[in-house]
Amino acid sequence: MRLRVAPCAALALAIWGCDSSNPVAPTPPPTACAFQVTAPAQNFGPDGGTTSVTVSTTAQCSWSARTDTSWISIVSGASGTGPGTVGLSVASNPALETREGVVTVAERSLRMSQQGREAAPCTYALRSGAGRFGPEGGSAVATVTTEARCSWSATTTDDWLTVDPTEGTGTASITFRAAPYTGATERKANIQVADQTWTVRQDPPSAAECTYSVTPAEIVLHWHHTGGEVRVSTRAGCSWTVSTGEAWLNVSGPTAREGDGGVQFTTGIYTVDGTRRAPIEVRWPTATAGQNVWVVHEGCRYGMDESTRTFTAAGGQAQVMVVTQPVSSSCMQGCPWTAVSDSSWIRILSGSPGVGDNPFSYEVLPNTTGVSRTGAITVMGHRVPIVQTP
Repeated sequence: MRLRVAPCAALALAIWGCDSSNPVAPTPPPTACAFQVTAPAQNFGPDGGTTSVTVSTTAQCSWSARTDTSWISIVSGASGTGPGTVGLSVASNPALETREGVVTVAERSLRMSQQGREAAPCTYALRSGAGRFGPEGGSAVATVTTEARCSWSATTTDDWLTVDPTEGTGTASITFRAAPYTGATERKANIQVADQTWTVRQDPPSAAECTYSVTPAEIVLHWHHTGGEVRVSTRAGCSWTVSTGEAWLNVSGPTAREGDGGVQFTTGIYTVDGTRRAPIEVRWPTATAGQNVWVVHEGCRYGMDESTRTFTAAGGQAQVMVVTQPVSSSCMQGCPWTAVSDSSWIRILSGSPGVGDNPFSYEVLPNTTGVSRTGAITVMGHRVPIVQTP
């Protein structure tokens, strides 16, 4: 006899198993973990301290803690499951600036900040190996000593004493300079850096008579040279003047001067056939009265065939050779020149402007006037006459 089981009974057997007295409950689906992270303290003073982070979650949820900076340490509860606590320790801050770091607990970020220490007052020291100058003036170096974070400015009490640089931060060197002095008594001025003062003194010139020398006594320039320098040597405080009476010889700078110095002069180029000469007049108030420095400027010589050129009414082209020579045989630089036509029917084709021994070419246009005409080409004062027949 076969036992038949109704469909509903089969389903019941599948659920309850063979033993209907021990039913098996179905497993519920897993739930997502949620975390809440709180910390009572996230701002610290410069001495640091400790704090704790509370993790709120369900019993089966796991989490961990980490930090991105060395001055925050996890001292307990680096990981856990379910609710828990993370212990943190914040080290002292030796710096002046506030710093920040991040602690990550259960993938939640907590930003921690810590104040810097209050800066101690800056202290300064000013030292130098020189405190006195002669009448000629000069320069020396002083050292400012202070902490790296401390800024300073440097000033002087008189214009004749200057400092460089005038400001800085931390330990540094400054250069101070004393100008030449022509007074009768000692003078002094102070360098002031923060709360430090350095006194500098300068002696007056002695009663000795001023003496002077000028070099060189003569300067010879080739045509292409455009200037030079003369040196006047004397002690600080001794006065002198410089001037020149020629328009082509120009002296730069003031007329009245004192102490050692250079005299710069300019001339411009000189391409005239010949030599020009003029003095730079240096004068001083002693028995010798002064000295002239002669500036000699050598020019260029030019030559070419200056015979008359004749063209028919049809015109044509021709060439002229220009020969140059510097006045000084030691000058190895060719002299410049330019060919210039005085008539519109005479045209310069090529070669001009030129340098040294070189030709230029020109063209005479057809003559349709019915009468003879004349013109010329000029090169540095030399003239080539040109005649064209009708």
